[in-house]
Amino acid sequence: AMRDYSCSACPAGKYKTQNTDIIPDPHPCFSCLGKGEWSAEGAEHCSCNAGYSGIAGGKTYGTCKVCSAGQFKSDVSDNLCQMCSLSTCPVGYYLSDCVPAQDHTCTPCTNVPGANLEYVATALPGSHTCDVGCKAGWTNITVGNITCSLCPAGTYKASLGSGQCTTCPLGTFSLGGAAHCTSCRTTCPRGFVIANAATTCGVGATQDIQCIICPMNTYKDTGAVCKSCDVNAISLNGSSASSNCKCNAGYTIIDSFDGIEYTRRC
Repeated sequence: AMRDYSCSACPAGKYKTQNTDIIPDPHPCFSCLGKGEWSAEGAEHCSCNAGYSGIAGGKTYGTCKVCSAGQFKSDVSDNLCQMCSLSTCPVGYYLSDCVPAQDHTCTPCTNVPGANLEYVATALPGSHTCDVGCKAGWTNITVGNITCSLCPAGTYKASLGSGQCTTCPLGTFSLGGAAHCTSCRTTCPRGFVIANAATTCGVGATQDIQCIICPMNTYKDTGAVCKSCDVNAISLNGSSASSNCKCNAGYTIIDSFDGIEYTRRC
């Protein structure tokens, strides 16, 4: 008489290689006992676990071997271990170790709590950590202290790291937290003059040279000083040409040009 029976898959970690129609089954599921062996549910044989190498062309029972140093295998299969890659990582990532079950990977560096800190990876094969450093414009003024402070006005720091702030050179200035110094202006726009003709951006300057507006009845087109309108003319603050000088009632305009600039007389 025909018997009714149902079949169930061997669980993960076990295998069965032969078909059978006898109850009780004389060929039950066997455990994968070899070192590094594993199987998925319903497997006919065990394969080598991640980190363990099979034999080219298929494996036989109990032949899984851990990957040698410098090799890896990331899947459950009968494949051979592969050589670890010699990769580099971009800035901001570090190179993880190549272990038997995983090749090198580039892992992003994670900022520690606190603003104004940045990490940078060395990005060389075999470098497995991130170097901490303050970003440009910030400095770590105490050795071993990870608190970053703004570079003071008149100084700058161009690169990431724990280096010190550098004093701005002659002719430049900076505000606080500068990654570079800015060139000081040497002239002011038309209608304005330098506040103090003797003022210069010295070493470590903390601000640019200041410009002030030319007062009423004067103008500045070229040069470094406000020029007076004719005594019989008037002009508004910030006038930028002699033509801005307007002759008073009863006076007529007499403009002249000496080859360099125009002059208005009334």
